[in-house]
Amino acid sequence: MAFTGYNIYRGLGGLQDVDFTATVGTVTGAGATKTLTGLGHLANSRYTYVVRPVYDDLECPDLSCMIQLETDSAGDWVGNRPLRPDYLEAEVIDDGDIRLRWHYTSNATAPATFSIWYASAPNIDTSGAADATEAYTADCDYSKTLTLSGGNTYWIAIAATTAGSVDSRVIEIGPFLTDSTGPQTPSLIATAVFA
Repeated sequence: MAFTGYNIYRGLGGLQDVDFTATVGTVTGAGATKTLTGLGHLANSRYTYVVRPVYDDLECPDLSCMIQLETDSAGDWVGNRPLRPDYLEAEVIDDGDIRLRWHYTSNATAPATFSIWYASAPNIDTSGAADATEAYTADCDYSKTLTLSGGNTYWIAIAATTAGSVDSRVIEIGPFLTDSTGPQTPSLIATAVFA
């Protein structure tokens, strides 16, 4: 069987939403490119595009390529997203302080900063401005101490953010109860014993 090209499909959502009954384009030959126009993209949505190879007019069920893109409120592509931070952990210190630690390894899109949000309930709204930031310097381990109100419960979310304000997927952890006073200094009581 001879390779003849590719069929291109798309779906609104993830791979499970791709409509494999309707092609949105075809590419003939290896190394060819295809520009898709006039397909329209809904605002604030995710689309999945997939490519399947064709041999002698028989389509292979395997995927040669899959990409996902997301649109903004105007229906335009938001751009390449950086990877999200890894291994996020938090440690309650004292007096309302929580120390965050995470690791970051970039892909082709390196972030400019890490955006950090915190709230008193889970499912934090991360659409607004971050409560704190930490500059991206290299692929390495990071640490940031947040000074919050003591004696309260917090959830914390973090994302890698590009210079163009495109956020990675958000990772959220919690709950964490901040210590309003810190631990008491231990007291030593000595009792003399005479034998």
